[in-house]
Amino acid sequence: MKKIFVITTAIIASMSLTACGSLKKSEPTTEPTPTIMPTQTPRASLEYRVDPAKQNPNGDYYPDASAEFVEKINQIFAINTDPQNAVFENVVGLYEYVTRNILYKEDGADDAANAVLSGSASKKGFTRAFQYMLDQIGAEAHIATSDDGTQSWVMAKMPDGFYHFDPAEDAKLTRGQSLLYFAMNDELRWGGGKIDGWYLGSDEMGGKYDPPKNEKQTYVFLQNINDGYGFDFENDSLYYADKSQGNEIIKCNYMTGAEENLYGKSAGAMVYFRGMLYFSDITQRHQLFKMDVSNGQTELLDSVYVTRMMLKGDTIIYFDDISNSEKGIKIG
Repeated sequence: MKKIFVITTAIIASMSLTACGSLKKSEPTTEPTPTIMPTQTPRASLEYRVDPAKQNPNGDYYPDASAEFVEKINQIFAINTDPQNAVFENVVGLYEYVTRNILYKEDGADDAANAVLSGSASKKGFTRAFQYMLDQIGAEAHIATSDDGTQSWVMAKMPDGFYHFDPAEDAKLTRGQSLLYFAMNDELRWGGGKIDGWYLGSDEMGGKYDPPKNEKQTYVFLQNINDGYGFDFENDSLYYADKSQGNEIIKCNYMTGAEENLYGKSAGAMVYFRGMLYFSDITQRHQLFKMDVSNGQTELLDSVYVTRMMLKGDTIIYFDDISNSEKGIKIG
């Protein structure tokens, strides 16, 4: 069986990330040196796992993965991750793929392979698919379960600690146009009492164990992103529509925390590609525009109403969910 070793060291490189907006003064942290998983399993601890051939405590490694699944995962990694990327960049690249390309369905697939291949998944399917992808690029990722057993999500290791990721909720809420459930601390995961507690592991895999506490504010600024966003990883930039500021387009350097309003434009959905920001202008009936981010020059591309969009290779796929229509423009 051909195992997936494509990017096993992709996110071992450390990263210093400070939050945008009100979190500009956060001190950067350095990722701890990875340690190799001990040979005895299961284990009641959290440690970095660098060998994808070794089963993790959740039991979600697929030793009999089909050739079709392996090929699809490799395609996803090639487009959405890079060995030279920082931790945040690879994790958000996979999160964006999962939330924009897999449809949330209550009765959808509940395992990683079928979730990815069929394009629809239940909460459990989203959790297992995202955990599996992180696992295969070398990130430590565990499946978390609410104390009442009704909810599941992923806890994954970022440069300064473990955070909660719930891609099913972002897919369910906005079809991947938001980052509300990306890298949550404990308070955000708690959600005002919606989830009152959680654990990792399972009785079947040797017992449950408690995750480390997280009260950090590193990624709280992402809570403003619930209409659209685009990343320019080459220049460490994040573009997003800040709903708290009338959906003004914000440019944020996610490494330094510096941010600015971008030419006074307001947007809904958006994607970034090679110096151009493609966005639905909410002041122009949500029509599709492109903007040169270096000078603010804009151009109307399509007069249809756009509610969300995604980038697939060198093609922008944009949707009008009101009329249930889909179009695409090749931009490469």
